Amino acid sequence: IWMGYYDILGKSITTCTGNKLASHLEAGIPTICFRNHEYIAKLLKKYKIGFDITINTPLKKKLQQQNYKELLKNISKTRKEFTMETNIERLEKFFEEVKKHHLNN
Repeated sequence: IWMGYYDILGKSITTCTGNKLASHLEAGIPTICFRNHEYIAKLLKKYKIGFDITINTPLKKKLQQQNYKELLKNISKTRKEFTMETNIERLEKFFEEVKKHHLNN
C-alpha cells in the first residue's frame, strides 16, 4: 500500500500524516512510503512493517525482496503495541500535563 505525496514543488517533505500508517496497521497490511518522509520511514524500518523508496527505486524488485510473511507477523505484533488499550495511561498522562501547563499560563 502506497503512502506519500509526490513533491512537485521541489521542497523537502519530511513529515506526513500518520493516519494512513494507522489504517494500514489496523488492516494488517504493509506500508510503502517515500524515504524523505523521515519519521514514517523510521517507524517502518524500526518495526519492520513496510519499507521506504525513492522516486528511482525499482518497485517491482523491491517488492520481490520483501518477506511478506515476516512483514505480516511484525504488523500483527506492532498493531498490539499501538492500541489505545496499551497506551491509554500515556495518553491520560499527556492530557493531564497539557491541562496543567494550560492552567499555569
